[in-house]
Amino acid sequence: MSLRVGMIACGGIARHHWRGWSQVADRAEVVALVDVSAENRAWFKQHVPKATEYDDYNGMLAKEKLDAVDISLPHHLHHPCLMSVIKKGLHWICEKPLCMSLDEAADIDQAMSGSKLVGMSAHNQAFFPALLEAKRLISEGQLGEIYTIISEDCFIMGLPRPGALPGEAPWSAVEPGMWRADAAKMGGGELIDTGYHPTYRLLFLAGREPVRVAAITGKYRQKHMQAEDTATVLIEFDNGITGMVRTSWALELPAGHHSFHVVAERGELYGSANELCWKPVRFNEPAKMAFDEVDTFEKEIVHFVDCVEQGIEPLQSYKDGIRVLQVIRKSYDFVDEGKANI
Repeated sequence: MSLRVGMIACGGIARHHWRGWSQVADRAEVVALVDVSAENRAWFKQHVPKATEYDDYNGMLAKEKLDAVDISLPHHLHHPCLMSVIKKGLHWICEKPLCMSLDEAADIDQAMSGSKLVGMSAHNQAFFPALLEAKRLISEGQLGEIYTIISEDCFIMGLPRPGALPGEAPWSAVEPGMWRADAAKMGGGELIDTGYHPTYRLLFLAGREPVRVAAITGKYRQKHMQAEDTATVLIEFDNGITGMVRTSWALELPAGHHSFHVVAERGELYGSANELCWKPVRFNEPAKMAFDEVDTFEKEIVHFVDCVEQGIEPLQSYKDGIRVLQVIRKSYDFVDEGKANI
């Protein structure tokens, strides 16, 4: 029986999700669209012309017979939406961050407790082929004891697109007046947005509970933002592994750095989305593994449908989303309380 799915928010990131839903059209059908923008809904109507349109998710939840929803709302709307969806007894996948505060996370955890609902955090970069292979090698013990893990995601927000004509205005997600420039709607700054990616990648590879964090944030290029455009976070895990997250909308990934880098007893493992390098101790040159490029948004949606059908926990469940949020909120606490002062 095909799953009946409602799309809650139909903007840019939801259109990436659509590529996944189109791959499981024989198993799941998008039957309802929610967005305050008729233009955003119109984009989806090209692909699902029979879907019913709503400008409010409460109206959809009241009228539609659904099995699951896909949530791509701005950050500050995640918590109330999730609470309504869980109360309705629907499976869900939600874009990062799961929510904005630890109190909101506790509400969601309590609402999900004892239910058989699948709640998946849409952590698409966890489906990087190189990251999955790194996780396999670590889990099998092939690297020996893990010492430290670095995870990074840095780029300059608002640069002209490659090949742009002279004078063509660049697009930015943090232009004045946009919700991402508003700290109250974001729940912070860059760290709780793009910084979510390197944080969940690090926690995924470590596979342990974080117990202590320290952080420094800065605002260098995106001056109109109310919060940081750059952050560095140090993390200690319960087994002694140390980790570092570097994330920014103000600078590119430093030369020679990688999306993730694991230093262990038997050597180093580092790479990006589709390339993984393994450099054993005392070897000068690494062995390189190349993987076919995959659409990670497609992979996460297909995985979500698999989990709903089979009643299994996702690769990145809502509990993983809570762990990431704990690291980020405690990082903000560290900065706000001035503990970094010398």
